[in-house]
Amino acid sequence: VEPAKVVEKSGIGLVVRYKKDQNLDGESILLDGKQYGKGLSMHAHTELEYNLNGKYKDLKGILGIDPRIAADSQALVTIWCDGEKRFAEVITGKEQKQVHVSVKDVQTLKIVVASRNFLDLHDHVTFAEARVSQ
Repeated sequence: VEPAKVVEKSGIGLVVRYKKDQNLDGESILLDGKQYGKGLSMHAHTELEYNLNGKYKDLKGILGIDPRIAADSQALVTIWCDGEKRFAEVITGKEQKQVHVSVKDVQTLKIVVASRNFLDLHDHVTFAEARVSQ
């Protein structure tokens, strides 16, 4: 599924584009020593909006920090379904978070990555194996 809308900003004027199936440096996705072939890598101030049109049941994946980018990241990831907050966690390099969000009957899914610091220099997240299923 491709995003219908992408918003990418920067607190310091340096926009980092999201990447599909690779980390922010264009390398393979790596979380906790394991490589993943699929996923999304997003810097702080990124919003990805998807039109699901009520066709899917679940959003699943693993949120973590690729240590080759910046291991001290503390990005806040929020997942919205039709304007309702269904997931909100600060993701750090210390542990990964399994994501399982019901998207049954959801029209619009939005994944938002925010920074908890003023300059947002290191805040990023990788959503390995991110997928919606029917």
